Amino acid sequence: MKTGWKISELNSDVINENSRFFKIDETIASILYRKGYKTPEEINDFINPRLSRIHNPFLMENMHSAVLRLKRAISHKEKIGIYSDSDIDGLASLTILYKLLKKFNIRPYYRYPVDSETYGLTSDIVDDFIENNIDLVITVDSGIRDVEEIKYGKEKGLDFIITDHHEPDNRLPEAIILNPKQNSCQYPFKDLAGVGVTFKFCHAFLLSYLPGYKKRFIICTNEEDYTYISYVLNGTIEKTERISIEESVSYLNSIVNEFDDDIMIIHFNADQIEKFFNGLKYHKVYNLTDLLKNSYITEKDTIKELAGKFKINNDLYKKKIDIINLIFLDIQMYSSPKIYDFIKSSLQLVALGSISDVMPLVNENRTLVYYGIKFMKYTQHRGLNFLINKETVSSKKISWNIAPLLNTPGRFGQTHLTAGFFIEEDDQRLNSILEKIKDLNEERKIFVQKIYKKLYEKISGDPEFNRQKIIFEMSHEIPDGLVGLLANRLTDTFNKPAIIVSTQNDNILVKGSGRSRGDFNFFRYVEPIAYMFDRIGGHAQAFGFTVNINKLPEIIAKLNESIGDDYNNVDFYEIDAEIKVNDIDFDFINKLSRMEPFGKGNEEPLFLSRNIKINEFARIGSDNLHGKFFLESSLSLQAIGWNMADKMEEYYKNASLINLIYKIELNEYRDKLYPQLIIIDMNQPG
Repeated sequence: MKTGWKISELNSDVINENSRFFKIDETIASILYRKGYKTPEEINDFINPRLSRIHNPFLMENMHSAVLRLKRAISHKEKIGIYSDSDIDGLASLTILYKLLKKFNIRPYYRYPVDSETYGLTSDIVDDFIENNIDLVITVDSGIRDVEEIKYGKEKGLDFIITDHHEPDNRLPEAIILNPKQNSCQYPFKDLAGVGVTFKFCHAFLLSYLPGYKKRFIICTNEEDYTYISYVLNGTIEKTERISIEESVSYLNSIVNEFDDDIMIIHFNADQIEKFFNGLKYHKVYNLTDLLKNSYITEKDTIKELAGKFKINNDLYKKKIDIINLIFLDIQMYSSPKIYDFIKSSLQLVALGSISDVMPLVNENRTLVYYGIKFMKYTQHRGLNFLINKETVSSKKISWNIAPLLNTPGRFGQTHLTAGFFIEEDDQRLNSILEKIKDLNEERKIFVQKIYKKLYEKISGDPEFNRQKIIFEMSHEIPDGLVGLLANRLTDTFNKPAIIVSTQNDNILVKGSGRSRGDFNFFRYVEPIAYMFDRIGGHAQAFGFTVNINKLPEIIAKLNESIGDDYNNVDFYEIDAEIKVNDIDFDFINKLSRMEPFGKGNEEPLFLSRNIKINEFARIGSDNLHGKFFLESSLSLQAIGWNMADKMEEYYKNASLINLIYKIELNEYRDKLYPQLIIIDMNQPG
């Protein structure tokens, strides 16, 4: 358990400078500093993510091969099959690929685990594709560990493209593999969700039809006594060079000779360059402003004026070439209305899948999810439209409300309901699907609470529990689809890695799930004994498996031994900022919203306030396990403590003042929003 509080030191000069530079509150600047965003470049990328700065999909290993194989399948009228996992990440991936292929008049045959089928491809599912005369199978959010099944399919004449993000084994399937976690893959960001990898594949496929595909763009501008030259290929700035103006013409001449027709020259008001190429009758030369002319951009605009129109910080990007590079990337991102429409619709699903699969919301994921949530406000996806109903969407709403709802059918072997939610376009059928999902979700809540309570009481009453390094429970009452959810709740409650196994099907082969908290890589301890499992796959903190029930005692013993004291139960709450409760108002909460979307890797800030007076205490909830403090503050704030009622009542009776660690949220009550605190921990001053 976390037993202490820690607040790291700040560099006040850096905080003040960042606050001034970005015109942000000093408290926000200090939170960003403690989260690791200290330089102007880091802060700018965090609070002003640019869609055009997402990584070029062709940087992913095998992307060109995957695109060519799909193009061949379409041109040769091959039959295409899609296989996905049964969770939101998998089904969102399926939807993006399915809707893309529909635009090319392809109706793919798709498949996912149904009823009691195990995770991943099986020989029966491969046979299903063969019986439906499929030529090319594309796996989404799955496939990386299905070596034997894909080998069997290849022997039967199937081809495979794998799009996945799970941890690969040493042995890889015989397929075109798209997975940034491959050791040989140089893609700059390794933590894409499965739907992120699928999006990259589909985006690359569309980009391959543009005239600029595989063409190198040379961007030139003069500044002071130098010519700056950038090389751009498939949306990536490869390098930027600086040469003297006197040498620029001969240097550019050598570039023309080297690349021949595979380049286009873009410059900004560099007359010498334009005259040179005109003299050579080289026609692929454009002034940047020629590409930008519209109602609010003219050829008379200065670079500073262009930067303002493209929302580029002139104080941060001081060189003309850096500003021109950003503008050019924007031009490429938004040049095709059809591709941009695809991006807008797809990123909504990328956001859903990334948040529901608890991917780190940092780096590229942050940008993808940031824009995905932004685009949801104007969604044309019928299912999302029904579900959101014009309400404000946040990462918290997705993780707390939308994701649990849409993941429920798959937990009960009724994946077709969630697939229908994503793909169905008839409003009447969609309404019926949503009602069934909502009813199933209510059943799930009641059932999970009942099982969780039993497991909690059993574990709490076990005198041997403290000696065990992991939680291990096996139950006949738990359906296969709920093992991960219960493992997650138990590891949160007891702060230990958890493995939960279902024996409901009365088979020698049983299904289970492992979960851990924070950054603890549970999967690392399981991989050395992966040979003991029938099937296993997943992420560092979450994995699923099928195993012979008789092997479980040995597996658990090995894990207890190998984990040892590596999982440190003594931990600290990392406080992001110390403030007074009177500082909390709607304006402050609005400033905090600039740090959205919150999630793994960008958790909601933890605040510390000292010497708070409690005016009143009340128990809340049907079982009276939760508590509410009424605080003395300018807004008469309330502080909620989940499962903390006993401790809160004791403090209320015995302490006149209290120190609180908490998160801040807006609570909606009778159509009005009220700030409230969510208590994480508390102690007495002194």
